[in-house]
Amino acid sequence: MTFIYKRGKIYYVGYRITVLDENGNKVRKQVSESISPDKQAAEEFKTLNEYTDKKKLLKRDISIQQFYEEYKKNYSSKKKRPNTLHRDDITWNTFKRVCSEVVVAKQFDDTILNDYMQRRQNNGNLETGRKLKKASINREIVMFKNLAWWGYKNRYLTSNYYNLVDKYPETDSQEKRPFTDEEIQKILDNTTFPQLGTHILSI
Repeated sequence: MTFIYKRGKIYYVGYRITVLDENGNKVRKQVSESISPDKQAAEEFKTLNEYTDKKKLLKRDISIQQFYEEYKKNYSSKKKRPNTLHRDDITWNTFKRVCSEVVVAKQFDDTILNDYMQRRQNNGNLETGRKLKKASINREIVMFKNLAWWGYKNRYLTSNYYNLVDKYPETDSQEKRPFTDEEIQKILDNTTFPQLGTHILSI
């Protein structure tokens, strides 16, 4: 059932839908979306989107694992190499262990992602306890940012969290050090003009 109501100066379109709770039981709930201060615009939205948006809204209550599987099936398996997919799976399993409180897709937000990054930095490798390089954590965060972008684009998430989660500004591998004499000689021996001039300037 779809209906329109007004709260403050904004008209909302609401849906009463049946979803599964954490225990697998069917429950009725109401989901709403703010549309416009103009009632006519809300009426048109209700008419045009009554069925399609109702189905899309259901996506937000799927399990977090199903959310990831949909991402793999419809995006990453088509865009990434097998080795990258395998690494993503390892990262995802780590996320489920670190953030076990996340059980449905709509809980996957910027707060969780920033918290995950902080926990990884503080706790290190889950098996050995060794400190993780910032570059390793950044690689994981990039994967989650892409997942968040895809989730928002396909209506699994209510907001685009891509730009709300920042990588570490500088990784351990980016610490500056002077070139050794051997490295300079190798550059001179193996670089031809005009690239040689550019390398000499950078040294």
